[in-house]
Amino acid sequence: MIGRRHQALFDEYVRELRSAAAGAQIRFETEVEKARRSGISEAEARETVRRHRGPAAADPRVLGVIIQYFFRDQRLNEEVEAAGGDDEVAPLVFVHEMLTGDHQDLWRFLSELPYLPLGLRRDDSRV
Repeated sequence: MIGRRHQALFDEYVRELRSAAAGAQIRFETEVEKARRSGISEAEARETVRRHRGPAAADPRVLGVIIQYFFRDQRLNEEVEAAGGDDEVAPLVFVHEMLTGDHQDLWRFLSELPYLPLGLRRDDSRV
């Protein structure tokens, strides 16, 4: 179970991610329709769009939400730790794995990404 502050941040993340994902899906489908106008099949159009711009989850707005909440979770973890709390949530768990269950659709959406553009540098600083 996560702490109250992490839950509130997670609920906010889900709302923003859901909004960004909906917009990304609309933009992706618009690109597919444009590609279909050239006379190719829907499957070919989807593949063409994926090849040129990646999956809908690679939309800059979606990535921006993921990155923003990754770092907001990290800051909250630092605050919790400084206060002697023990309910920290690893940022990668926060932005992806916590979506399983109630938000499985968002988890699947982000799972289209070949990788999450987050992690650690060799010196352990976050990227």
